[in-house]
Amino acid sequence: MITIVVVAGDDHIVRALAEFVKTVLSEVSRDQAQVLPAGSADEVLNILGRERIDLLMTDDRLPDMTGLELVRWLRPGLVGAVKILLTNDSRLLADPWKFAGAEINAVLARPLGREPLRLALKRWLGLPLDATVNRPIQSRASDPGPEDVRTLP
Repeated sequence: MITIVVVAGDDHIVRALAEFVKTVLSEVSRDQAQVLPAGSADEVLNILGRERIDLLMTDDRLPDMTGLELVRWLRPGLVGAVKILLTNDSRLLADPWKFAGAEINAVLARPLGREPLRLALKRWLGLPLDATVNRPIQSRASDPGPEDVRTLP
């Protein structure tokens, strides 16, 4: 089973986002996955103490730090994990390499749409972009992303 942690500062938003990720993930894979919501850096740290995180999807705006700061702060515990940043910051979306560097595997625009999320998940799972369900999930942190999802080398 893989573990995906979704981070956002608002309780309602993080729960809705976690359900959305779970729904879209079920469209591209039949394997078991747990999608855990977290509302703060401390909650992510608590999850990291219990679980190996395969994918961390964080909003860039959190109550106690930015999403990029969160990834940098948790770097030792996120070895091998895919890190996706959700943002509406035009600078990050225009040139994610300049601002995020190797810290982030992909940058997705907020509000998050179904198709960009599907493409990012398929790329991470190693699925062809036209594949449907059936491929086992494999945690792969270094996969490049599809052309319409901003990904980092």
